[in-house]
Amino acid sequence: MSTPNNMEEGRPIRPEAAIDIEASTEDSTKYLIKIWTYQDKLNLSTSYKKGLIIKEYFTSYDLKTLLENKNFTFKEISEYFHFLKDIIEKNKKMKELPKLKKVENILYLEIPINLGKIIDIKYEIKEKELNEREIQNNVMEFVNKIYLENEELKKKIEEMQLDKEKLKKKLEENEKNFEEKTKKQTERIKNLFKDSAIVRLDEKKMINDWIDPYSEKNITSELLFRTSVDGDNSATFHNKCNNKGPTITFVKTTAGKRIGGFTMVSWTSLGNYKEDRDAFIFSLDSHQKFIQYKNFGNAIYDNSGNGPTFGNGYDLYIANGCKGNGSSYCYSNYSYNFYNSYNLINTGSQQTAFQVADYEVYLIKINE
Repeated sequence: MSTPNNMEEGRPIRPEAAIDIEASTEDSTKYLIKIWTYQDKLNLSTSYKKGLIIKEYFTSYDLKTLLENKNFTFKEISEYFHFLKDIIEKNKKMKELPKLKKVENILYLEIPINLGKIIDIKYEIKEKELNEREIQNNVMEFVNKIYLENEELKKKIEEMQLDKEKLKKKLEENEKNFEEKTKKQTERIKNLFKDSAIVRLDEKKMINDWIDPYSEKNITSELLFRTSVDGDNSATFHNKCNNKGPTITFVKTTAGKRIGGFTMVSWTSLGNYKEDRDAFIFSLDSHQKFIQYKNFGNAIYDNSGNGPTFGNGYDLYIANGCKGNGSSYCYSNYSYNFYNSYNLINTGSQQTAFQVADYEVYLIKINE
């Protein structure tokens, strides 16, 4: 990302709406970070305080700088702020903390994100110019740090000498448990989407990680519907898939493209949109997952006359009688940020119709 545009000297005005997060550098030093918008800019303020030692960092970004080299399409800084807030809230639930890297007088804040090929968002936050007192404080901090690290190291060596055998046994048990867990995990993933006519064996781990990025859940699957067996009538899809729980849909077009969508909420045929912050659509061919970035209340459209339908507009729509017509389509950026439809089925236009060769719907069983 390019060098940020710094605001004028002085403490900036902060509105009530702000994001507060904590992040640690590699040496476990904790910093308090505030993110807010003011005058069409995204502002980041970072501070660290320990005794008399205070460090402050501040940076301001405009929208153009934020969107460089990223497949984002936000028109206003407020849209970007709410998107970032949603990502941070999801990360907190998943216990995925932001990371800080310090290089000289610059902090690099990295916020994890799972958005296709984008795996994080990085911000540069520059330290304010040091005065004489701050330089003295930095020297004090360095001396204190050496003292504390030596005391901690001495304590750890003593503990290791006293508990060497106990530690060795614990490590052996952990290694054995890890091997058993890995073996069970490999076998479980192998059995996901069993006998699928669309998903390849080497793609199952990728899909499992899309649903459960932090490997905290024990996910299994059960085939509910397949057009090659059950036909392509939308009523049959709803009859077999309604009120079941989380589902994932795999679609193969007559052109050989493989796409789909996941939702945590049940299909019900109620004829309305539903909110689901965990829903996403994807391309198996390009190995990309596309999450929502706006219209969060319209994650799926649940209508008895439609097959599986995702997004406001729709981003991905499977038509009734989809194997006999070309009425199914995808339309980029109504709710899901996949930039253009060619990222989904590689045709190069924003709205793209296609004919379905086959589609499958699996129940996803999530055991915490």
